[in-house]
Amino acid sequence: MKKHIIGILLIVCSITIWLLNFHHLPSKLPVHWDLSGHVNNYDSKLQTVIELHAIMILVYFLPMITPKIDPRKNNYKFFQKSYTFMTTSILFVFFLLNTSILLYGLGYNIQIGKLSFIFIGLLFIVLGNYMPHVRSNFFIGIRNPWTLSNEEIWKKTHRMSGRLFLIVGFCFILVYFLAFLRVNWVAMPLIVSLVAFPMLYSYWLFKKEMKNNK
Repeated sequence: MKKHIIGILLIVCSITIWLLNFHHLPSKLPVHWDLSGHVNNYDSKLQTVIELHAIMILVYFLPMITPKIDPRKNNYKFFQKSYTFMTTSILFVFFLLNTSILLYGLGYNIQIGKLSFIFIGLLFIVLGNYMPHVRSNFFIGIRNPWTLSNEEIWKKTHRMSGRLFLIVGFCFILVYFLAFLRVNWVAMPLIVSLVAFPMLYSYWLFKKEMKNNK
């Protein structure tokens, strides 16, 4: 039960502060921004509060469901603390985003589009620290045919990916402070690197393993 307390408190606190300030909010609230930080989509305040907290509730419950349906569910016991910390960190980022949108609606000058780079950067740093502890499974981590077929490739890929997530996390935070950078020139290559490099690295490890076994 203790591991659920923080998640429950985050959801309850978010819902509470939204309800307390609901009547002070404008009829429309921003819910999406482009890479330059400009708002490109609005929803009604009722729809916004429902959608934001539905996402938080989903993020809270999903990590409890996946270990029960994962064919490799026995592996979760080997990284349970890391798994809890990672999923709670994701929930905390959504809490920060929810609070930022609320404050923006109340008239505070908050650049949520740019601020989200700090949120994402901090999340990547947390994930990078705990990713090497993740054991083979079908829901969390770098999952592809090569990592899932070989325990050693899984471990090496996640050790490397942990370092990559740390680097990318710090880069996202730098984007917020370096105003002269063109955000779209930096963000997309970073995201592509997070997807492509672990994939290529695990494939290279697989080919190396095949060669050594010949």
